[in-house]
Amino acid sequence: MARSLRNSHDLDYVIERDGTPDQLGRPLAFIEVAWRSYTKHSKNKVQEIQGAVLPICERYSLDQPFLGAILAGKFTAPSLDQLRSLDFHVIYITYDSIVEAFDRFDIDIRFDEKTPEAWFVKTFDAITIQPNVVTEVLAWLSDEHEAELELFFEKLRARLARTVKKVLVAPLYGNESGFGSITDAVAFIEQNGTQEGSGPLRGFDVVLRYSNGDHIDGRFADVEQAVKFLRYFAV
Repeated sequence: MARSLRNSHDLDYVIERDGTPDQLGRPLAFIEVAWRSYTKHSKNKVQEIQGAVLPICERYSLDQPFLGAILAGKFTAPSLDQLRSLDFHVIYITYDSIVEAFDRFDIDIRFDEKTPEAWFVKTFDAITIQPNVVTEVLAWLSDEHEAELELFFEKLRARLARTVKKVLVAPLYGNESGFGSITDAVAFIEQNGTQEGSGPLRGFDVVLRYSNGDHIDGRFADVEQAVKFLRYFAV
């Protein structure tokens, strides 16, 4: 379901766990959809997407939500690379692919900034009077981008279905030791690295490993915080 999650930008798709129409759940995926007709606008749109999604993703960082962007039209390679570098999974359907899909029905959807409104009306009528045009165009585009679509939804399904495979807990004992050089630190480790833990408990390192290869790490100063962290994921 699409909702704002206390953000001024209306997100296109948010997949949640335990959400209701009145209660926000825990977000598992954010997916944005966009069309741009001119490459000069693509960078701005990409920045808009990341500006809307990333702050929310940071707020729910423990849930490691899937980030997706389904883009169509004209986007530059650098703008797509920018999203991918931020861990967005991207489907990109080119302007030429869409034009070719409609060409198969003898419908020309090419337009620019000077195209008159009457042309849009005529083209819209040409699409609506032919049965199944939209359905067949979607089917053709799905075939043309089959590998890209399959990878996107494979990653999405893996995120939605992931389960905790193993939990690693390492108690931390002993006092901190400070050194003025790397040489001194290495010597200390070599002399003490095989000794059993002793001294006061300083906290816990906790690692959750998931079935899809994801992992979440945490370091906690006391028992209460470590337990609270683990219980957050006990669903």
